[in-house]
Order: sequence, then structure tokens, then C-alpha cells
Amino acid sequence: GRDLNICGSGPSLPKVKNLLKVHPDADVWACNDALMWMTRLKLRVTHAVGIDQSPDLYTTCWVPVPPSVPTYLIATSVSHQLIAHLVRHGHRDRIRMFHSFIGFEGEEELYRMLYPPSPWVGTGLNVVNRSLALAEVMGYATIYLAGVDCALGNNDRFHVGETTAETGIIIRGRVNGRKWATKPDMLASAVDLA
Repeated sequence: GRDLNICGSGPSLPKVKNLLKVHPDADVWACNDALMWMTRLKLRVTHAVGIDQSPDLYTTCWVPVPPSVPTYLIATSVSHQLIAHLVRHGHRDRIRMFHSFIGFEGEEELYRMLYPPSPWVGTGLNVVNRSLALAEVMGYATIYLAGVDCALGNNDRFHVGETTAETGIIIRGRVNGRKWATKPDMLASAVDLA
């Protein structure tokens, strides 16, 4: 029944940072790069969320030391090295697991075999979409999204801060007369959110 702000790491997040202070009783989930950016600015974060299976969360995102937020919501599909990274920095008791749909054969059976019952989310293709579904399962009353651009910002920045777009397919075009650039997974996630 609580209110929630889910913060993606999109380049628009700095534009709304003051809005995050308006509702001090709401929970605040920081996804991926948003976690480090928000904690550096001393913005309130109640949960860090990660689903990425690549090494990025423990090699480039949540480094050198992951912040001491009350809860880490981590997908069971992440690398075991991310879990080791969090445990090594004293966050073992703060980790809560959920399932993030990957789509491999036997996935549901494997989760049943390895884990106790847990929410299983699978909308969109990125962490914000999965966070939104998880928040709905957890019973949040009102959910606000911030920094959920699903597109490149100025200077081809995909994330809050200085990170530029990764290599790979970049889709560019005009929408309602405005230039837009995104990646295929972010476009699919934007359609899902809409």
C-alpha cells in the first residue's frame, strides 16, 4: 500500500532529482547506474535493483563499493559474481531475490528446484520494466517512474552521468518532429511501458 519511485538510469534523471524529494515517505528504487549516481548526491534510496546477467553491475556499475542501502532486489539470473561482490562488501543480509524471465527451456522448473517460491517477472526487456512488475506484485499503491528514457540523451548518453552509448545497433529517427535515438531492447521496453 506504500508509494514508490522507480528510478531508471536514463539521462533525464538529473532533471527530476528535486521531484524525488517531494514525497519523503515513498520508497525509492534505484536501478543499475542510478544507484551510484543517487547515493553520490545523497538522494534517498531504499532499494537497489539489478537483473543484468553480464559483469557490468559488479565491474562498472556498483563499484568500487556498493552503497549501504537497506535492500538489494536482485534477480536470480544475475551472475554469482555479483552476489559475491555484494556479500564481500557486507550486504549479505540485505539481498532479496526474485526471478526475471529469461526464456530458456526448463527455466520455471529450474527455479522451482533451486529456490523457494518467489515473484517471477517478465515484462519488457530492461530492469525498470521488471521492477515495475515486481512492485505491482509487492502491492505498492502508486508507482512513479523517473529516468526511464528508453532512449539516448544528449551526446549519445544512454545513462545518467558520463556513460556514452555502448556499441551495437542504434536506431535513429524523428518522432513528432524531434530527433530520437535508441537501441532495439530499449525500444521494446518503451513499447511495453506505454
